[in-house]
Amino acid sequence: MNASPVSKILFRKPNAAEDLMNPFPMLTTTWLKAPPTHIYLPLAHAIITCVKEVAIPLHLSAERERVASRFSWVILLCFFASGASGLIYQVIWVRMLILTFGSTSFAISAVLTAFLGGLALGSFLFGRRADKATKPLLLYSALEAAVGIYGLLVPLIFPLLAPVYRALWQTFDLSFYGISIVRFLLASLALIAPTALMGGTLPVLSRYYARAQDRLGASVGLLYSINTFGAVFGVAASGFLLIPLFGVKATTLIAAVTNLALALLVLIPARAAGEIGNRKKENSIEAPLNDSARPKAKEKNLARTNEREPRAGKEEALSSFAIKLVLASFALSGFAALTYEVVWSRILTLIIGSSVYAFSIMLTTFLIGLAAGGMIISRFVDRLSKKVLTLCAIQVLTGLSAFAGLYLFPELPYLFVRLYRSFSDSPLAVLIFARFLLAALIIFIPTLLLGAVFPLVVKIYNASASRVGRLVGNAYSINTLGAIAGSFASGFILIPILGLKNTLVLASSLNILLGLALLLAVKQVRRRNVGFAGLCIVLLLAAVISARPAWNVSVMSSGVYRYAPSLVDLNRRQFFERYNKGGDGEAVFYKEGLTATVAVQKQENHFILKVNGKPDASTAGDLPTQTLAGHLPLLFKEKADNALVIGLGSGVTLGSVIQHQVGRVTCVELEQAIVEASHFFDQVNNRPLEDPRVKLVVDDGRNHITITPDRFDVIISEPSNPWLSGVSNLFTQDFFRIGASRLKADGIFCQWVQIYEMPPQDVKTLVRTFHSVFPNVYVFRGAEGDLLLTGSLQEKKIDLELLRRKLSDPKIGADLKRIGIENVHDLLARFHLGPNEIASYTGSGPLNTDDNALIEFQAPKRVGFAGSSTVTANEAELALRAEGVEAYLDHKIVAPIDKANFHLDLALALIKRENLRDASYEAMRSLKIAETARGHSILGEIRLAMGQEAEALQNWRRALELDRRHFNTIVNLAKFYLVKQQYQRAQEYASQALQIDPNSARAHHLMGLSLEAMGKSQEAVVEYRIVERDEQYVRAIPRFFFHLGVALKLSGQFEEAEKYLKRYLETNPKDYEGHYELGQVYAIIGDEEDDYLKLHDAIKQCQRALELKQDFALPHLTLSKIYRRLAMDAHAESELELFRKLSKQQAQ
Repeated sequence: MNASPVSKILFRKPNAAEDLMNPFPMLTTTWLKAPPTHIYLPLAHAIITCVKEVAIPLHLSAERERVASRFSWVILLCFFASGASGLIYQVIWVRMLILTFGSTSFAISAVLTAFLGGLALGSFLFGRRADKATKPLLLYSALEAAVGIYGLLVPLIFPLLAPVYRALWQTFDLSFYGISIVRFLLASLALIAPTALMGGTLPVLSRYYARAQDRLGASVGLLYSINTFGAVFGVAASGFLLIPLFGVKATTLIAAVTNLALALLVLIPARAAGEIGNRKKENSIEAPLNDSARPKAKEKNLARTNEREPRAGKEEALSSFAIKLVLASFALSGFAALTYEVVWSRILTLIIGSSVYAFSIMLTTFLIGLAAGGMIISRFVDRLSKKVLTLCAIQVLTGLSAFAGLYLFPELPYLFVRLYRSFSDSPLAVLIFARFLLAALIIFIPTLLLGAVFPLVVKIYNASASRVGRLVGNAYSINTLGAIAGSFASGFILIPILGLKNTLVLASSLNILLGLALLLAVKQVRRRNVGFAGLCIVLLLAAVISARPAWNVSVMSSGVYRYAPSLVDLNRRQFFERYNKGGDGEAVFYKEGLTATVAVQKQENHFILKVNGKPDASTAGDLPTQTLAGHLPLLFKEKADNALVIGLGSGVTLGSVIQHQVGRVTCVELEQAIVEASHFFDQVNNRPLEDPRVKLVVDDGRNHITITPDRFDVIISEPSNPWLSGVSNLFTQDFFRIGASRLKADGIFCQWVQIYEMPPQDVKTLVRTFHSVFPNVYVFRGAEGDLLLTGSLQEKKIDLELLRRKLSDPKIGADLKRIGIENVHDLLARFHLGPNEIASYTGSGPLNTDDNALIEFQAPKRVGFAGSSTVTANEAELALRAEGVEAYLDHKIVAPIDKANFHLDLALALIKRENLRDASYEAMRSLKIAETARGHSILGEIRLAMGQEAEALQNWRRALELDRRHFNTIVNLAKFYLVKQQYQRAQEYASQALQIDPNSARAHHLMGLSLEAMGKSQEAVVEYRIVERDEQYVRAIPRFFFHLGVALKLSGQFEEAEKYLKRYLETNPKDYEGHYELGQVYAIIGDEEDDYLKLHDAIKQCQRALELKQDFALPHLTLSKIYRRLAMDAHAESELELFRKLSKQQAQ
């Protein structure tokens, strides 16, 4: 037999002595070297080619053998394509129904249960029908055609569910469990017909293909593996190619056309087999025995039936109990398999992320293992004489291999970093393949073993060749029911109660226990051997339960899929030390919730909320965005009776909302664990869940906004990043349209958009999509890397008087002050774009919709690779189109001087935000409107900060020409010359400033600094004492007490110096100069008073200064003098040598 070229590449040549039904030796490693995009098509082609050459039904009449030999490849090609279309449907239909029912765990479970339940029902029903069919190929053709027709009707059927779902919820005010039942019933109504038809294809085709009982296991195993490899292709094609390129609807159409094409293609072998046309009846499949021709024994007594059947070789005799035990183990094996899938997916999400590609990788890996396991076992399953014993061994090995993964999981974060280091410069396909390898480390071996179970069970369970359909249908449906139970129990019961690790231990133990139970069904093994094997299994089980490894939650929540670039220089020891020693913060909360793994980490005085390893909120960097998101839409509305917040997170946004006079606030949060974690932020979030106006709903935000009858004055959507699967549904045009429909006529919708790890074209797509629904859009800055969009259906202007009135409210003002917004100009300094500029900024281009899922598939390609450069690029694109906020003010500023001052106030606010570019622009706009001394003074400050000294001096001189007594300009000049170490000139300008305003703390401070620098410490202390009276100014100058302490030291007032330096270090404990100066004070006091305790305190302070700055020379000199005073000459010389060495280095 000549192998095809592809077979030669992917498979070793079969041994000529091997039976024709055993054509699949182990795969070589060749295909492992290929990128994933080049694996699936060659693999499928190779499988089909190999099957065409050697896999044909046996024991047929000469005519039918010729027909089967000629067209067997068509049958298997059809089943490969059927598996592909089936998984495409699963991906697409679950995706579409989740948009209707929500992405809560219960909603997803309802949809998946309906899908799997339909498969089980179809397999059960059509398994019985297949045995009565004389034309199974025609029946198979009809099933494929019916599935294809339904696929074409999906765009018409699924949209009908949403209004029914909404009407039932609103009419009956359903409870949580009531709405869960409705979801399941509607999902079942939508999916039961097509999934039942899909479920019927395996038993029907098995009835045609597996007619030889002595080759039943091989035939069914081959069909199963071919179909599963098709499923692999379907998952990979839909997740990596079809949906990104063509969208959801077109992908559904492709799957439907595939089914219809299969229905037509299978008619070719059907006609050749005599199922169509005028062929003689003997060429068709033999009809099953009728009731009168069947043996008189009870049909359910499978043991007696088996005893009467001819066997291919000597096999163990099985009782009815033994066969039932095998079937029960198959159901529980399905339970364990889906439990593994759920747990693995949740854990791997922490390592490779939550993007749509990550989930496609995990499912593809899972299915490859199942398919490969089925294919390998099919080579020799029919020759096994101890099938139950083999099944026992497979169950035990499955449990052990799954348990071994517990020891691998803690290593995966570092392995991910190593893979990133190796492939960071490679094409995207290689990077995805690297993630695939990481998933395969955990998933492949257990699923390889699980895949071998189905052909074994079918062979053990078989009763007669004429009942193949029923046999396969029963086995498949039992396993699927177990899978349904495993999916539900793991997600809703086991993980919330036991956690991910213990749930995996439980599933592993279940497999091992199944192996022990199956020993009871083995009669041909001596009782002593059975007892010994059972004892070994029990000991293994005990070891599994007791030997659970410890996991460092900080390592598991490290989010390496995003932060790998910053970790590539660490070796394994350094990597784990970083997290074991709290380098990423102390984990104060960790919970594996229904939908996500939630952690709260404490870093110094800040808290960070992490969801699946990704920071989603914090009391540091994210605080401005979280706070402003709650205030921004309400600042623009005179009154708001009803508000909706989508996403609780840290609770900061919700806490900002309740600072306003809002009658009722609804907050929707998907994950209960986040609700618990939010209490770690109570010190900054105003404790919103304690406010009686707040109603917390634990549900999917999109689902709630879809079904609620309420209309809102304000809707605030603050989801996580748009590249996350599920979260991406809150960034589509379809969602924004739903949001717009739930707003009151003058309502405002506020959307948080992240621009880090998002290139400008993706950000523009999101803004363009938002603008396609809301014609009146404003864009504001949040924290660095964040935008806040406000959208409304009616035209809205910015009412300055309303803003001033709102900001004057004590509660609102205090809440905004903590993020640097103290007045209207501080708020407007965060303005980016208004309605007039949005279209020119976004330009023409595609929109992000539920159908094309553009951002969901596009954005993950940059995660972990693009950094702050994307923020810079996005900021530049926004600035390019910005025309300023003045055009959007409700009341135009008429007087030129008022306009000029408005722009100067904006410039000052922008200086506070360190946005010098825009501040310079506003200052120059002010000078164009009206040339003022204030304008030149502020522009001079900005230019000096930008390093433009000559231009700054020019502006200040012009300011003094316009107003010789302009206080701020004089102060600026005093500060300028002080920095330039021209202390006499600095003193002169400080003196002029004091003549204008004798009470100015700022002027006295500059005078004191100038005097201190000139060696006039006593006079400097007098100036500092005057400054000290202005507590507000002192609080704003962090180093004031440092300067006062140093001046007191230089003036000989050592005890006073000690007091102020210690006061300074209380708020600035990491200032090395502060520790050094305090050490010097202690050294002087200790030397003068012979106080050795003070000298030791001086040593401690100097050593602390050196810990903070190792190349600081002066502490070594002070230490040398102290050690000399303590007669520690060796130490003194050592410190003196270090001082000289560092001084020389710094001089060079």
